[in-house]
Amino acid sequence: LNITLPGMTVVSALNKPLWEPQIAAIVKETLQALHYLHTEVRIIHRDIKAANVMLCEEGSIKLSTTIFLCFIPKPR
Repeated sequence: LNITLPGMTVVSALNKPLWEPQIAAIVKETLQALHYLHTEVRIIHRDIKAANVMLCEEGSIKLSTTIFLCFIPKPR
């Protein structure tokens, strides 16, 4: 990912359009994070939007939220 604006959200970093490979990298890492939350932590993030996708210094992303999480009950 060729975006290095640490601590900024995707929304705040968008003062110019992103290239398709940059968008693909952000979407891929966001989906990987959601998969981890769903399968390992058993949490559903209910507020996915660009304002909740944080760009990290090394070029990765982190998901943020305030209260929009749901726990997934264990199967019986």
